[in-house]
Amino acid sequence: MIGRLFDALHLPRRLISVPPWLWRARFGLAKPLFPGSNVAMGIRMMKDMTFDSRPAVHDFGWNPRAFRPSFD
Repeated sequence: MIGRLFDALHLPRRLISVPPWLWRARFGLAKPLFPGSNVAMGIRMMKDMTFDSRPAVHDFGWNPRAFRPSFD
């Protein structure tokens, strides 16, 4: 998803892998600025959370739209 946002903004993709211990440290420092944030949010951003939608399409007739943002 982040890559597609960069594409829509016509910017080169800049993705950096960050180890979990660094997420924890950074969120600890950012807590006063972003009180609703937590370490779990950062850890989730590192996970591949894609899934196969074919069973939902077949079982429920689900018709998901493609995620192609446009900022023009």
